[in-house]
Amino acid sequence: MAVFRRHYGVPDDVHLEYRFWEDALTGEPGDLILPLVAIIKGGVRFPIDLLLADFLDYFHLSPSQISPNIFRIVIGVVELNRRLGLNLTVHDIIATYSLRTTQHEAFSLRPRDVNNTLVNSLPDTNKEMTDDFLLVKGELMEETEDLLRKALEANSKADDKFKALEANIEAREKAAFDRGQAEAQKIMTNQLPGVYNEAFQQGWKALYSWPESDDMPQLPPRENLPYLEAPIGVSEEELPEPLP
Repeated sequence: MAVFRRHYGVPDDVHLEYRFWEDALTGEPGDLILPLVAIIKGGVRFPIDLLLADFLDYFHLSPSQISPNIFRIVIGVVELNRRLGLNLTVHDIIATYSLRTTQHEAFSLRPRDVNNTLVNSLPDTNKEMTDDFLLVKGELMEETEDLLRKALEANSKADDKFKALEANIEAREKAAFDRGQAEAQKIMTNQLPGVYNEAFQQGWKALYSWPESDDMPQLPPRENLPYLEAPIGVSEEELPEPLP
């Protein structure tokens, strides 16, 4: 770790502790979990630049949620500002790139126009050292630390809101299913007498078609039906519409 600190210029008042992904949980308020690739490949240094903190705060993300190329892009913009005397902000980044993610991938930035980007020659893959993290404690810069903490808190609250929304949708779907099931049972109960009458009539017709049944009426008398007050069969208007 001493060689690592010296090579990447980590200040003495910043404590670093290696964590594998299974142990990548913060222990105390103010602790920061940072992907190792953010320093080695992404150019992140301490104290953390305000532009990176602004980016994370803007999208309510933690450093562990974003791909290595996002670190490369944001820190690349930091270098453009430093070397060319520019004042590019998060708004310039999101005007040039769009934030994307999938269920199984970290957040990434995709150029809106491949011919108009801020940082070029990025790797095609983001699968680099994704299991290695650093637990960071110390002077990260007070303003930066506050922004990162707010982003983490907002992300946690958003996750809680999504879970509550999913539970609400599930409850509504169940209620709709139960309601539909009850309505279907009611309709079937109302239609069953007519169905039974129709079945009885069809059976009578089948019996009438036998050669020895010439003296039987073609249709059963009304008083012979199982349900005297019910219709015979179900009208087309009462039949459910076919599923698309």
